[in-house]
Amino acid sequence: QQSWIQRSTDNGDQFNLVSTTGLRPDAPPGGGDTDLTTDDQGNVYFIDLEALTNLGCSVSNDHGSTWRKNPECMQVPGVDRQWFATDNGSNHTLGAAGAADNTIFAQTNNQAVGSVIYSSPGSTGPTDAVGGFVYTSATSEPTGAAPGGCGQIKFDPVRRNLYMPDCTGNHVILSK
Repeated sequence: QQSWIQRSTDNGDQFNLVSTTGLRPDAPPGGGDTDLTTDDQGNVYFIDLEALTNLGCSVSNDHGSTWRKNPECMQVPGVDRQWFATDNGSNHTLGAAGAADNTIFAQTNNQAVGSVIYSSPGSTGPTDAVGGFVYTSATSEPTGAAPGGCGQIKFDPVRRNLYMPDCTGNHVILSK
């Protein structure tokens, strides 16, 4: 029930844990089902299954040196295999204007109903209590049949589509 993130500050010659706890970037518990994404502002978003009961999300606004955590960023019981994707919007300038049009998508595999897509605005900085911490349902119903969600979601910045692989019977289909 542990997760780790490592980063390099020397162009990939060496990688070190980004952790003050010695185990993971934020306080335990953890579940080991982990994903992370970054945005065009340099923010890092981390999601982890917390002790097999809920999803916790953390955000770093300083390239992984420090982390802020919401231990229940999505009110979703019975989840597994969560994935992230980032929409960096159209304004890629650094600062509030560039952060304002970012969206972080999270897909979860709810064991009872299938895959569900959630979204959160991108973080606007170290005092932002919503961006990357509070997720709301981005769809009115599950996007795939249970158990669903057999792979990581991807955002296409050119076509502006969110793609999700979905397990259906003995094959994989692509939903958008």
